[in-house]
Amino acid sequence: MPTTLLVEDEETLGAMLKKFLDRTGMNCTWVKSGDEAVKILDDEFDMFITDTVMPGKVRGDELTRIIRAKFPDAPIILMSGTGEIPGHQADVFVAKPFLPMDLLGLAERLLQQS
Repeated sequence: MPTTLLVEDEETLGAMLKKFLDRTGMNCTWVKSGDEAVKILDDEFDMFITDTVMPGKVRGDELTRIIRAKFPDAPIILMSGTGEIPGHQADVFVAKPFLPMDLLGLAERLLQQS
């Protein structure tokens, strides 16, 4: 079962995505900021899904660079409601709002490719 780190500060969306990903077998750990994510990057994760704009010092685009340096082959999905940010290291950018099934399809495809 793949392990996924979800980084999303918005409570409603984060809780819904965690529940959805867990139900579909993605074994999701949810944190609410890039700062929190950096603290647990020593844990093993197969995939990363992160928001762009979050509280704290580490934004989503910077988090993708940190993840890519530590896990060069891990799939990363970057999501945002404000548009794509240049310079990120994600494999896929997803504009909010999106359907959870679409996110799951992207995640499964990226995991198969990795």
